[in-house]
Amino acid sequence: MSSSSNGFIALDFETTGLAANEEHIVEIGAVRFDYGNQEIDVFSQLVDPGVSIPSEATRIHGITNDMVKGQPSPREAWDQFLTWAGEHAGLVAHNAEYEANFVRFLYGSDTQPDIKFIDTLKLAKRRLKDEPNYKLTTLVPSLGADSHRALPDAKACVELFMRIAATYKNGKIPLKSNLTKIGEFPEYRSPNAPSEKQLRYIKNLGGSPSRVSTKQEASAYIDRLKVANQSTNDDLHRVPRKPNSSEITWTIGKVANQSTNDDLRRVPRKPKSSGIAWIMGIVVIVGVLLMVLT
Repeated sequence: MSSSSNGFIALDFETTGLAANEEHIVEIGAVRFDYGNQEIDVFSQLVDPGVSIPSEATRIHGITNDMVKGQPSPREAWDQFLTWAGEHAGLVAHNAEYEANFVRFLYGSDTQPDIKFIDTLKLAKRRLKDEPNYKLTTLVPSLGADSHRALPDAKACVELFMRIAATYKNGKIPLKSNLTKIGEFPEYRSPNAPSEKQLRYIKNLGGSPSRVSTKQEASAYIDRLKVANQSTNDDLHRVPRKPNSSEITWTIGKVANQSTNDDLRRVPRKPKSSGIAWIMGIVVIVGVLLMVLT
């Protein structure tokens, strides 16, 4: 899908949760736009995820189980979206990795579609400085209470796209360096998963990155590895200390006392029977000689 004449498509999903490999889409919202017109057409579709929507998710986007009852499945709704979208220059999303991973899991082992994304989150971090944070609601204050519904978020994404485009001299975002194929996005990582920096640090310290699954576990593991490595380094670089004269005297005295104590505790050895017989023989001979001499 690549036709700049048909503009861009801003896309947003609402879902049952964050993990694309475990959760499901409950709403798709999209806006077709170009540099001359911020809203050419819109697409909005509720989706039946096939599972109960967790209450935590409903508190965020307000979509209930009753609202999605009888609506198309995620793959059916996605196919409807593709038919509506037709040819375009690229999909635009804020934190495009999120949408890209949900699309990827819609296809499973099937061939992935030829889709490219422009990520307004990455662009905003590069082009819009001194922002307190890069949440969509911060960058587009007009979004307000409508945030976390697919179509309003998609419209806000268009507004942000235009704001970023205005930072370029020609007023347009360079496509070649900012379009990312769907298969090039990293797989979804939980917000609490160890960072790449932590995993590299663990490996450099001689540890096993596979032993940790959260940021907290990684931090604790890194601390243990640092202590272990420091202890090893201390042992390797420790210079043997020369004992002073009093320590030498004490050691000699201790050895001497130990030797004396060993002698005192030593039990006399009982002579062997052959030795006794030899002694008695000498006694007899001496007695005979004495008798002869007298």
